[in-house]
Amino acid sequence: MTVVTFYEWFLSHFAHNHIYYFLKISTHLFAMLSVCLNSIVRKYISRTSLHMPTNGQF
Repeated sequence: MTVVTFYEWFLSHFAHNHIYYFLKISTHLFAMLSVCLNSIVRKYISRTSLHMPTNGQF
């Protein structure tokens, strides 16, 4: 049993509590937000690195 499945099991048993329900929604939203931010940062870095001189580092 991994930590994620235990976390989901724990939240499913305490789903009637609004705090755990809010935590579950917030963690999913934070995960999606981090993925979106990661893709945006990668696109920005790749776009700016094209204009930078490589100096033989890459």
